[in-house]
Amino acid sequence: MGGKCLAKMAYSILRCSLEFMNIPAFTALTLKLFGVIFVLIALLDFFSLIFPLQMADPQWQLTTITGIVDRGIVPMLGMGLISLGYLVDTMAKTAGASPKNGFDLRMPIYILAIALGLVFLLLIPIHLTNVNQIKTAELARLETQIGQGQEQVEGALRQFDALSQNPEALEQQIQEGEQLLASGQANGNPLNQEQLANIERQVNELKGLREMSKDPAALKSKMEEIKTNLENQVTEQRQKVESQASNQALKQGLRVGLSSLMLSIGFAAFGSLGLRNLLSAPPTPPSADPLA
Repeated sequence: MGGKCLAKMAYSILRCSLEFMNIPAFTALTLKLFGVIFVLIALLDFFSLIFPLQMADPQWQLTTITGIVDRGIVPMLGMGLISLGYLVDTMAKTAGASPKNGFDLRMPIYILAIALGLVFLLLIPIHLTNVNQIKTAELARLETQIGQGQEQVEGALRQFDALSQNPEALEQQIQEGEQLLASGQANGNPLNQEQLANIERQVNELKGLREMSKDPAALKSKMEEIKTNLENQVTEQRQKVESQASNQALKQGLRVGLSSLMLSIGFAAFGSLGLRNLLSAPPTPPSADPLA
């Protein structure tokens, strides 16, 4: 008899404890709270990326859009948690519980989702335009560097050609280089090992040019060979640079563009379907118990 009384008492205490804790309401509140935190953190992160504005800088636009798209899943997760919290509320009402009514977050969340869907959709053409502009600017910069290098080499070839036709000037430059190597100084200042190595290389090239100048036909053939090799190297380098820039732009455009498109579809579908269900839902009937 005493055992049954203790069991009934324990059952009553457990039941009262569960009713007091109101587990469905606590779960729903926790989900909503975490969801709101996720959404607010994402919005603050977006604003920190956007400001200060530098709309005239395509690189800033590219970096900002990439950062926003990479963080786009965070508010979507938060909105999902909020919706799940309201689903728990609905299940609790169906089970007979009476969770407390408060401010309904669903309407502003659905409107925000539709707005974000539109924003991510508009980011796609802006991002692709920025990628193309940056690729064009990078190709122009590399083309300038290639052109400058080509001009330097062609200038050296013209100088060698002029020296080959002026044996006295060629011999004078060789002697000046040998004097620098012998003294190890230039204008009273000591030369380091790298400078000495460059001077020695130039002297050897001038000596080779002096030997070739004795045979004008061989010299002309050698100069043409150098020019041909230079043109081939420039063409190969230009093709390599263009290929790398195009591949990089394609990868970045596809990754961010497709991610932004999927986020746009997800936000728009979530917001529009949720808003339609919310507006079409029948009004909640008043509780029969005025104290509930």
